[in-house]
Amino acid sequence: MNSSATQTKTKWTIDNTHSSINFNIKHLMIAHVKGHFKTFEASIYTEGHEFNTAEIDLWIDASSITTGDVNRDEHLKGADFLDVKKHKQITLVASTMPKLATDESGILWAELTILGTNNALISVGLEHAIKLMPAELSGGMRKRIGLARTLMLKPEIIFYDEPTTGLDPITAREISQLILDVQNKYKTSSIVITHDIECAALVANRILILEDGKVLAEGDFNSLSNSKDPWINSFFNAPKK
Repeated sequence: MNSSATQTKTKWTIDNTHSSINFNIKHLMIAHVKGHFKTFEASIYTEGHEFNTAEIDLWIDASSITTGDVNRDEHLKGADFLDVKKHKQITLVASTMPKLATDESGILWAELTILGTNNALISVGLEHAIKLMPAELSGGMRKRIGLARTLMLKPEIIFYDEPTTGLDPITAREISQLILDVQNKYKTSSIVITHDIECAALVANRILILEDGKVLAEGDFNSLSNSKDPWINSFFNAPKK
């Protein structure tokens, strides 16, 4: 690592001949895919030799990804992952690198954006949760994370399977409203499987009622809730406990 000093900052240039950027991806919660990027540039700016408050700028050539398997590399470069044809670079900017208590190494905390991930989180109202770990996410936040991951694929149709199950009434209404907001903003069609009548009332313009795997009734919310069929009517107008 080479350094050059200015009046206020010392710039350290990372020597990529003797450095590497490695990654470890957990795929489908089972397999681990490991590799590195061959082409990158990085600089660290410090006040003298104080690295605790260092500023780090990193640029990575996304197409230089390598795992030792050519077919896997091409898959990772494709539209389902890095999409290097559209996103040629990965950039990272960090402003803290505290040392570990046990030795002189440090953990780098940074903001990293790949394929507009942050934008997807913003779309579902989770910009404040970008730095949270999975264990710190509530049930409603996990529902939103799942939707954000889907939005990154730019789908025309989104399937929701019991999106409000296990949520408190307030969060359930928020998720239902989010489904409607996403539908309007991204011009997507939504297919929602739900037993939540309030959710159906808010998001659906066409409802199918199934019994034993067969369509029992079809229509909009108002027509079905006023059905002359006792069972259908009770489904929509059951007394609340």
